[in-house]
Amino acid sequence: MVNIGLFVGVAVLVSTSKAQPTQPIQTSSPSILTVPAQVESTGPLDELSSADIAVNIAKVTALPEANSVQNKADTINASLAVAAADEKVVAKPQIVSEGLKSKQDIIEYETKKGDTVKSIAKKFGVKPDTVRNSNDLEGNAVAVGAKLLISPVDGLVYQVSSGDTPASIANEFGIDKQVLISINDAELTNQFKVGEHIIIPDAVIQQQEERQQDSSISYGSVNSFSFGFTPVYGGNQYAYGWCTYYAAARSGAPGGWGNASTWDDYALITPGWTVSTIPRIGSIAQRDGGAGHVGVVEDVRMYKGRLQIKYSDMNGLAGFNAVGRSGWISAHQDYQRFIYKR
Repeated sequence: MVNIGLFVGVAVLVSTSKAQPTQPIQTSSPSILTVPAQVESTGPLDELSSADIAVNIAKVTALPEANSVQNKADTINASLAVAAADEKVVAKPQIVSEGLKSKQDIIEYETKKGDTVKSIAKKFGVKPDTVRNSNDLEGNAVAVGAKLLISPVDGLVYQVSSGDTPASIANEFGIDKQVLISINDAELTNQFKVGEHIIIPDAVIQQQEERQQDSSISYGSVNSFSFGFTPVYGGNQYAYGWCTYYAAARSGAPGGWGNASTWDDYALITPGWTVSTIPRIGSIAQRDGGAGHVGVVEDVRMYKGRLQIKYSDMNGLAGFNAVGRSGWISAHQDYQRFIYKR
């Protein structure tokens, strides 16, 4: 009689664990086949607990229907493991792509007949300089069959060299180190592998063909400051024949900045001027040390993953009172900073 009572209890626990009518379990006992047509809905945890309790009772009492009860419990457990639309069960969160670009989105593109730098840039939604600077190109022409690296964002694709670090690269191209690390998926290591290609976002390298010259600037029309840096328009305030005279005449730098070594300091406090580690065509190239030296950037390019410039100066490459012009050199070989009008 005890077993019969427990048997009935198991049947009730299992049958009431489902919110909707189910197909009967095939067993030898008529009583366990019956499932009430209407029952109140129960929560998923209640269903799971009822099923497990029923299994334990069936096994402890050695009921002949123990296997059927176990099967029923397994069905309930399986159904609760699946994310459901039912309001009583919270569905698993879905991963949503944010569409952020990274170095994984760098594309290798093989040029076709009719391609130009500008047409390729338009095809991939980037600026022409992004294509040029990433592939050591000049102008607009490209050879058919050339394999180009295309950055997914404006900037350039850069190949890491021995000795490069996120900090050194960020400093060379004037960008935020953490932005550089993030876009190149280096958050865990904080370093790059030699030879790998990375993205340098928003690297601005002005090409020769996009130069905009100000023909109004001449040797005799350079701004000057006096009495507390009040701008005074007049003649060149620097001694003729020296590097400062030439750079001021070419760039429009005001008088009163002193020797070349202090030009970056005064530029920082002069409205309308910017000091950067990134060269631009027409910018003032400046270095410290002694009286310092200044020149004028004539051209900028990327070559084998390195930023290079050509510059001109006076009292430097060609000697006193003479203008000299350099070939291609590393952007920071002779100069540390570049000064230009905003």
